[in-house]
Amino acid sequence: MLESSGSYFSPVASVGLDQTTTHRLRIPSEILAQNSAIAAGSLSIFEKIERQFLEPFFSVREYGLFSTLVIVPLHVSSKLFAFFLVAYSKEDGPIENEDALFENVAQLGAANLYGKYYEWLSKLPSYPDDAFSVEYLAKIDSLIDQSRQTGKQLLIVELNMEVLLESVLSTLTYADKKRILDDMETVLFSFSAGLGLYFRKTDRNVLLGFPVRSAQDHFFLSDHIVRVLNNRYPNCRIPSGVILSTKTMGEIHLSSRDLLNSL
Repeated sequence: MLESSGSYFSPVASVGLDQTTTHRLRIPSEILAQNSAIAAGSLSIFEKIERQFLEPFFSVREYGLFSTLVIVPLHVSSKLFAFFLVAYSKEDGPIENEDALFENVAQLGAANLYGKYYEWLSKLPSYPDDAFSVEYLAKIDSLIDQSRQTGKQLLIVELNMEVLLESVLSTLTYADKKRILDDMETVLFSFSAGLGLYFRKTDRNVLLGFPVRSAQDHFFLSDHIVRVLNNRYPNCRIPSGVILSTKTMGEIHLSSRDLLNSL
């Protein structure tokens, strides 16, 4: 599916592919746009030399194993937002009712994947590649100024992304771990975007910060964060252990950069 940047397509879910391939399957959108059939929304079958443009995105083993690659494009309003990739070899035998099967996949996939996943996710702001960018630091400086002017404290909530990821993946058997992690980060960042700060402390832990009037607000905020996550992933139970810690900071006399470094 198309990433929020619009520059790459990366796996949302996969089955039967090795880990090297799922890591490499991040295909620049411009490569697919150069194929007129895919761009037009037509089923595309690539065999032998025709599939070479996809070779960099497979492990050596699996590129040699699969003699046929099929791309089923998913379009909405003439825009390619996702595709199904089917890989198989002649030894696997023919796929029964191939054309009808892939047509149904395209129709159902486009409607469900777009409406229930891509559409709402694509509208959310994404966490900046550089948390110390001028734009993001300016936003946090504004938050610090607001806290000073209103006499509010800054409540910092630390979340364990590893626990969160495990609870979500337990109900999504074939989901791509990296993509789900990126999507969860987008959800959490959008939750804080208009009110506070979001900071990726480590690969496993993230911090959310909000101006509050009382240190006791951490009970409400922690519960609200868990509810937001449960609403987004209704088939899994988000454990309270996803909240690692909370702390409040009084009047802040630090710059945004120094504040992030101190967290």
